[in-house]
Amino acid sequence: MVFNLDLDRVRSIASRLLSGVKDKAGDYVFWHASDMASALEAEGRSDDIVAVALLHDVFEDTDVTPQQMHDELATTSLNGKSIIEQVLVLTRQEGKETYAE
Repeated sequence: MVFNLDLDRVRSIASRLLSGVKDKAGDYVFWHASDMASALEAEGRSDDIVAVALLHDVFEDTDVTPQQMHDELATTSLNGKSIIEQVLVLTRQEGKETYAE
């Protein structure tokens, strides 16, 4: 296994931000995000895409703001602005779209 310090840092951030958060089925949100990220990493996807997978539920399921996420990602060499923009695209807008949309 190859260790990637940036992705390890993002995993730590996601784990901390999503700690204790469960989905409607009662499963921990972080494990879903971690499973998605692992699958993408195994496919050889870029570090930024894997980071998006790890963080994709943060804005929807926590009170974390884009600025707070930017501050967290500043501790990595990843493209924080691009990651945040992609996470925002994946985030359901409460009251503006259904979960299916």
